[in-house]
Amino acid sequence: MTLTVTPDGGYELESLTVATEDGVSSRASVTTTEGDEPGTYTFEMPAAAVRVEATFKKATPTGVTDLSTSNLSGGQRYNLMGQPVRKDYKGIVIVNGKKIIVR
Repeated sequence: MTLTVTPDGGYELESLTVATEDGVSSRASVTTTEGDEPGTYTFEMPAAAVRVEATFKKATPTGVTDLSTSNLSGGQRYNLMGQPVRKDYKGIVIVNGKKIIVR
């Protein structure tokens, strides 16, 4: 048997189990089929009816999907922690989006 699992946006599959409905037979093995589309799983159908249970969890972000920037003007200075600093601050300073060294 082949199953295609498609979670809602922002979720991912946590577990997928296949068990016989009578509970007498042991759980069937569910394995990912090599080369199939993502989310496709196969298992060997036992001689009894089965129940398929899928558990989902919130997806863990794997990277940045959207980034926006704004051009700061007016000469405001920031340290590397992003905190505003005065003009007499010494060290690496970010001014208008550029890093400079103030000695």
